[in-house]
Amino acid sequence: MAEPRDKKILVIEPDAAQRKSIKELVAEEGFQVDDAWDMDSALRKIKASEPDLVVLDLMLQGRSGVELLRHLQSDGLGGFPAFLITDRVMDPVALQLMLQEPYVRKVMQKPVDSRSLAAALHEHLQTTPSAARAENPWKHAF
Repeated sequence: MAEPRDKKILVIEPDAAQRKSIKELVAEEGFQVDDAWDMDSALRKIKASEPDLVVLDLMLQGRSGVELLRHLQSDGLGGFPAFLITDRVMDPVALQLMLQEPYVRKVMQKPVDSRSLAAALHEHLQTTPSAARAENPWKHAF
């Protein structure tokens, strides 16, 4: 298994408080982490240093997270897995459609359970979970 410090995660979330919480969780798990708040900032950061995985809000200022993924694919980028997070209640058909998008590996509804997100990050990136996280699994809620 790889070490989390060798993997970079980009958190793309328009809400500053939620972005901060997710970023802190990712950092506590030992991953390299960067953040973006809209499509333009995400594109700049991805082009500068392609992440190993993105945690992406489904709704970005006037655009969707899926639109960002499609834009990246059309530019020859975006070959990394993506976890979509949303505050929308999704029916099973809509959920299955989202999961059929190339590179979308997981769709999580807000509020996101921090333990589930941490476990999914480690599973998909094949990294060893942080021992420190086991001491306080309820620290983050977003």
